Amino acid sequence: MHGILGVILAVVIVIAWAQHCSERPGGCCPGRNDECAPPGAFCFCDDYCREASDCCSDFPSGCNCSLDVKRLACEVQSNSHITLLTVNPSGVNDGADAKSNIQDTCNGGKARRSSYCCKAGCSPGGSICLSEKVLQYVLALANETHSIQVNSLAGACHSNTSHHYQGTAVDLQVFDESSHTAWMDKCGDMEAVENLGPGNPGHSSHTHCAF
Repeated sequence: MHGILGVILAVVIVIAWAQHCSERPGGCCPGRNDECAPPGAFCFCDDYCREASDCCSDFPSGCNCSLDVKRLACEVQSNSHITLLTVNPSGVNDGADAKSNIQDTCNGGKARRSSYCCKAGCSPGGSICLSEKVLQYVLALANETHSIQVNSLAGACHSNTSHHYQGTAVDLQVFDESSHTAWMDKCGDMEAVENLGPGNPGHSSHTHCAF
């Protein structure tokens, strides 16, 4: 009896441990990646797991973004007032640029994070869902007839604890004082947790709004 209970308990523990795609370091993975699994789990968090039928049980919720996020990203992508950088501000071309982040999200996927180091810290790699709030902020600026250039969302390299890596921050290129003042005012109005720009260390050329 104890042996049977032990087996049942072990199975329950394995199942419970396997339900953490959303907590896997580095997040979920595009394509096929045999190493894309939570530690100790017998399931996977890469796109190929759908074909192999070995996805972790929270794969649909842990590895896919909401329909609202997808819709907002598509609106950003089609808005003529919004320019999306096609490479990271540092010049690194890794598929985690602003345009790729929005395109991937509009296609129903996650936004890729960069995986390189800079003076500020090291970006973690993997991917993340962009937040509704950050996309709403970008659209709000564009819909108020502001022409904006999005430098980075989830990608590029920032401090190790940056909100960018959570998909909740956006950097906008500063072209003149009047524009960035309006952006920062809107950022504050939307109750951001970080609202930085010219006058703040490291932000002479861009604004940073995080939720």
